[in-house]
Amino acid sequence: MSEKSPIAHFVLFMICLAALGSILAGAHYLAVDLPAQQNVNTPENAGWGTTSCTQCKQDCGSSSTNTNYFNCLMTCRAVAC
Repeated sequence: MSEKSPIAHFVLFMICLAALGSILAGAHYLAVDLPAQQNVNTPENAGWGTTSCTQCKQDCGSSSTNTNYFNCLMTCRAVAC
């Protein structure tokens, strides 16, 4: 009976190690990473988190009273709308 070469044993070991690592990584993803991604809360200090688009535009005022009116509207569109 012929014996397997040392390189064949090494290749088999590496394949088993890779399979075990993949299984452990998948289990970690399902047990730790996925639940953490689903329970993301808005930070309390988020300035625009609860501001509606209409409220943001009202806060900008008008073009006659606010020199940065158009910049404010662009910010509202980018963040709140």
